[in-house]
Amino acid sequence: MAKKKQKSKELNVFEGYVIPDIKELSTQHELFCQLYVNNSDFFGNATFCYAAAYGMDLEKGSHKTKKNAYKVAQVNGSRLLSNAIIRRRIYQLLNQLMKDEVVDGELAKVIMQNYKLDVKVQAIREYNRIKNRVKPATNQMFQLNLGELRNEYK
Repeated sequence: MAKKKQKSKELNVFEGYVIPDIKELSTQHELFCQLYVNNSDFFGNATFCYAAAYGMDLEKGSHKTKKNAYKVAQVNGSRLLSNAIIRRRIYQLLNQLMKDEVVDGELAKVIMQNYKLDVKVQAIREYNRIKNRVKPATNQMFQLNLGELRNEYK
């Protein structure tokens, strides 16, 4: 009797988890990821991103209804963030944002603004340092060549 060949599935490993290769997320999951990364009002807030992606109104109804809706969005937003596939998509989107052109654009905004943005500027400096886009400046004016100095005073 001939043995049947088993098809080997392509599996990805992400943060120690084996994840089947999934071509697309559901519409709500993709919207959640997009809002989590790209929306300035919801950035990094899983509760609000979940509510927006699933069409929940956290402001509608009685106090108890709003409180319950908020709790549902909070729990489910957190649950989505613990999903390795969702996290992988969020990391992909974040990496797309961390391009030189985007950082340069942010730096231009900082330069044009008149209020204190030292934390943002520091983050941009760190990014530039990590990417080796800017080399540390050396003040050659104060660097002394001891050999030349000795010859000068002989």
